[in-house]
Amino acid sequence: MRKLIILTIVIVAGISITSCKKDNNTIQRSLLENSWTHSFEESIPGQIEVYRPSNYKEFPLIRFRQIFNFKYNNICDYLLLLPNDGQYLKNAFWDFDDKANIIKIYNENSEVLYKYEVIELSVNLLKIKAINP
Repeated sequence: MRKLIILTIVIVAGISITSCKKDNNTIQRSLLENSWTHSFEESIPGQIEVYRPSNYKEFPLIRFRQIFNFKYNNICDYLLLLPNDGQYLKNAFWDFDDKANIIKIYNENSEVLYKYEVIELSVNLLKIKAINP
């Protein structure tokens, strides 16, 4: 009987310990608050977009490379490509759903411009998957 009680305690303790482990899918919002530059060279076209901090490296020259600047106060700006190949930073707003790991970027009229699922995030890496807004 004593062995059964000890075995039960060990099993319950094991379940408690494993259920209290930190969820590895939890995204820290503060890590998003940065300037991110699209790294085409590391992305999987049509699937995963890879972004690096804008000061991470000198990116190879290309016609257009998307940039998002996420600020702590839910204000952001993003690089906009014009038909004549001109580019400028456009003001926007952003929010992050930490339960679903979804970033939404809104224009000044509160319309969703971009919607992404965050796949992975660290200090030097942001992997996202586009979702149709």
